[in-house]
Amino acid sequence: MKIQEFRDKIKKATREQIEIIASELYRMLPKNKKEVMEENFDSKLEIILNSDPNDKIKLKSEKPKAIPFINLKNEILNFFFLVDRDLYFAPNKFVSKTERSKWRFKVKSFIKELDKITISSDDYKEAAELYKEIYRRLCHACAYYILSTQVPFNAVGIPQVEFLHNVLKKYFINGYSKETLSSMIDLVTNTYVDQETAGYELIYVLVEDLPTRDVREQAIELAKDRLIHTYLKIPKEFSNESFRFEERKERLLDLILALKMKNHEGREGVDFYLKNGDFYSDKYYSTLCHISRFHQMFNEKPSLWIEMYEEFVKNNKLKPDKRLMEEYEELKKQL
Repeated sequence: MKIQEFRDKIKKATREQIEIIASELYRMLPKNKKEVMEENFDSKLEIILNSDPNDKIKLKSEKPKAIPFINLKNEILNFFFLVDRDLYFAPNKFVSKTERSKWRFKVKSFIKELDKITISSDDYKEAAELYKEIYRRLCHACAYYILSTQVPFNAVGIPQVEFLHNVLKKYFINGYSKETLSSMIDLVTNTYVDQETAGYELIYVLVEDLPTRDVREQAIELAKDRLIHTYLKIPKEFSNESFRFEERKERLLDLILALKMKNHEGREGVDFYLKNGDFYSDKYYSTLCHISRFHQMFNEKPSLWIEMYEEFVKNNKLKPDKRLMEEYEELKKQL
């Protein structure tokens, strides 16, 4: 109902009816919202009560105050607690069916409030951490039923790559410490992707957000260290867990290759990729595919792709099909 429609309806109301309507509307306000707007409401009430009934009352519309951070934090942490126990998906007595279906509006509200917290605030670091943890749970919802959707990023209206970029921006605003880089590498290589996103797209976002060669070198060393520990943890028997570790290992290899290419050390990156990767398909063909993706993303000349293609063919490691041969001829023209 629009405000004018509301006004038209109460024009014929008696004084007693208006008192009841006003009381009921005030009761309907959620407690957290009531606390935030109470001061503003009280001041407007005083203006109305102290005005001449014959004068037209003009009230300045004030922007609603931000929710106190401690309230926002507790609300988000409570949401995490319930989501992590599947209470926003499976029927239960703690979260009603109606509330479960409204999770996206809750998350949108969280994001909006967190975005209001600036770098100058003492709460900024905690806000960035909460923002990251929202992203993690949406990633998890891409692979497991924890929310009433299979497309969580679509549901909140933010593409996964854009959401990731926002997280990186919030973390890197204070610099590129070892701890921060390690956390963001894990975020890119150890999360699930939605139906519209490929793992290498997340890698591209991270690499593009690392501004200097030194920072990228540090990221390479951290990725290699994670790669070693991932190798040690992969179960020998095939299982969902072993598949997950293999997937993570492949993502780390992709990241190292992309960082090396960005640092103009592509050949070294390819050698490392071939030496450490376990490939279910033709590893030389797979390598060319990855080089092709990254040189296009970084707007680099295709010289590395051509070099590796010629070497693979010369050493009988690759039998090119028609598509590869045509791509080779086309890329040669670009040099």
